[in-house]
Amino acid sequence: MKRFISCINVLTLVFSLMFSLVALSKPKAKNNDLLKSLQYPELQVSPLASERLEIEFNKHEKNQWTNQLMFQVSGLATLLAALSVDADPGKEEALDDAKLAGTFVGAGWLIGMSIVAATYNPYNTHSEVNKLPGKTKRQQITKERLAEESLERPANLIRTLKWISWLTQLGASVYIMSEANDDTIAYPAIAAATSFLPLLFKHHWQHVSDQHRLYKKKIYGPIFSSGLLQTPDKKVIPGLMAFYQF
Repeated sequence: MKRFISCINVLTLVFSLMFSLVALSKPKAKNNDLLKSLQYPELQVSPLASERLEIEFNKHEKNQWTNQLMFQVSGLATLLAALSVDADPGKEEALDDAKLAGTFVGAGWLIGMSIVAATYNPYNTHSEVNKLPGKTKRQQITKERLAEESLERPANLIRTLKWISWLTQLGASVYIMSEANDDTIAYPAIAAATSFLPLLFKHHWQHVSDQHRLYKKKIYGPIFSSGLLQTPDKKVIPGLMAFYQF
């Protein structure tokens, strides 16, 4: 008896899905437009890449310094470690070389990322993108894809800089630790720990790129979902639901 009821439920689901698809196929023009629009998620995402590019350009001045804070903190820690350590008797010359390397690396990241924060807006291509024509669908797609490239470019750049920062500052800190005496070895140890900060915290440029890609994914799904449905007589049966999400 239970097997018979299960077969009836499965058949009910199949026929319900068939009737739903038939019903959806009636307004052909409308559905065709919908399906065609889904071929170009660049034009369906909200906000559009060109809009997000302009938003981030206008917001840059408000967070231009905090964006690079993790790089600056780790660079400052490496620099202070290089200036604060002492050597055991007879190892002064070796420590001087380690301190020179740490000073160069720490100051380089501190000053370099401060210059980046003060002078570089990664979203300044918004004016060029906005000048592109957008009357035809082809022109709109070209415009939005170039805008997406402008969102991805700084994210890719900062990912590379994160790993370079970690490798150079961790290497300098370990080098200093190897030559420092026991009384001052804590300073390069702290610097080594802070070298992980850029990797531990997601940079704003990465967040912008990741969010835009997430919005594009949401255009498509989920179209089908399984779950439990309640019948008019209060019985719960397995069901298959089809829907669009924008």
